[in-house]
Amino acid sequence: AQVSADEAADFQPRLVYVDGSNQIQRIGHQIPSS
Repeated sequence: AQVSADEAADFQPRLVYVDGSNQIQRIGHQIPSS
């Protein structure tokens, strides 16, 4: 289940789902996919 930043903004304006992860991180803090 991948959620775009705009999609997540509808639920959490200050939170965005990390691409490829079910965890929610703060905007501006992205986890590098290894």
